Amino acid sequence: MLIGYLRGRAGDEGSLHAQRKALADAGGEQVVEDLAAGRRWEQPELRRALDALQAGDVVVVTQLDRLGRTLAEVVRRVQRIIAAGAGLRSLKEGIDTTTEAGRAAVQVIGNLAALDRGAARDNINAGLAAARAEGRRGGRRPKLSEQQRMLIADEVLAGAWFKKCHFQVTPKIDKALVVKRFLVLGVTLS
Repeated sequence: MLIGYLRGRAGDEGSLHAQRKALADAGGEQVVEDLAAGRRWEQPELRRALDALQAGDVVVVTQLDRLGRTLAEVVRRVQRIIAAGAGLRSLKEGIDTTTEAGRAAVQVIGNLAALDRGAARDNINAGLAAARAEGRRGGRRPKLSEQQRMLIADEVLAGAWFKKCHFQVTPKIDKALVVKRFLVLGVTLS
């Protein structure tokens, strides 16, 4: 069975109509649609269609990026389709995994995705190393200035802080007291 899949934004009728027409012209017997609202790109209909795939079915898309937002996600979905014994046909790219050339194209795309992930990881690590070499470190900027940290230490060591808090005896110093006194979040002190 030829299963057409289209994805688009709710209200973008021009794109949706063009996809529907292309899938119908390709012979899609059943068309599955996922419409996004806002930033949400969940694809529940695609997941259901992939769960129901049987050997010999062919999923038809207008272009490969309809299957996911990232190259890695597209490759995972293509591999899932192939693992189910089904085929994939992408109209724009001319890829058809029911042919040898189409299967080879998918392998090349998978290798490019792996290369892309590796390059991204290498770039991130190189950037972090360069930042460390310049004396910078990642993460959130400190909420307390050096002066505020010194004030906390001075007040704690002098016991003045506890007198302000009306303690009769010097209690165990804990994070909750510092949070209350300096109006900062507890994670700031971690």
